[in-house]
Amino acid sequence: MTTPEEPELTLLEENALLDLSISPTNLAEEVTGEDLDDPATSGLAFALAQIMSERRNAMLGELCDTHRGMTWGAFLESLAGSRLEIIAQGSTLDAHDRPKYTVHAADQEDKLLVVANSYNICDEDRLNAISLSGFMDAGDDTVEQRRRYGVLLDMQASIFPVGPVEGTVFNFWVSALDGLFLRLAALKRAKLAFVDWGPYIKDRPITSADADSRRAQYAQLIAQYPDWAKKFTGRQ
Repeated sequence: MTTPEEPELTLLEENALLDLSISPTNLAEEVTGEDLDDPATSGLAFALAQIMSERRNAMLGELCDTHRGMTWGAFLESLAGSRLEIIAQGSTLDAHDRPKYTVHAADQEDKLLVVANSYNICDEDRLNAISLSGFMDAGDDTVEQRRRYGVLLDMQASIFPVGPVEGTVFNFWVSALDGLFLRLAALKRAKLAFVDWGPYIKDRPITSADADSRRAQYAQLIAQYPDWAKKFTGRQ
């Protein structure tokens, strides 16, 4: 079965993706030529972050994509209209023992895992954080490796080489609270090669679900995974 091509980006989607690739900290340092230890640079970075956050929220809200301040209910509705499948959900505790809702969702075809949680403010649950993670095969061609690596860098991903030959498989993690579905579409459009986690997960914990301090708390969530999700995340 062939995968349908992603539709062409609208101007609004292009602008939103460009905005997501810009770091206010890096931009401020480029403008002043100093690092964040400089008061003027840190002040500019803070101001840029505020301006960019407001603009980003407006664009992503218009696109019905995830954004800061989004209600938990609206987020669940957006998941229902996407290619992601909810594979586990429940109530857990945060680092301060406060209750929060957690959802694990996955893209079965591309072997990508999304972990999202909520927080409660003014008696309303809102989207608090989203992580997007997976393992990418960089391939053997040096030029293609640089292209694939660059796609992840544009998303400000944290990238870690894993596997028997360093530099051929990369584990990546993206904070995707802003623009989850734009990011997923960009990965699909870039035609990256994603692989099962099993051979590599022992070398690189992916989410707090894999950390010893949180393992027991997440055991009930991981137990909910369907067989296909357990297989690609190496949990069988």
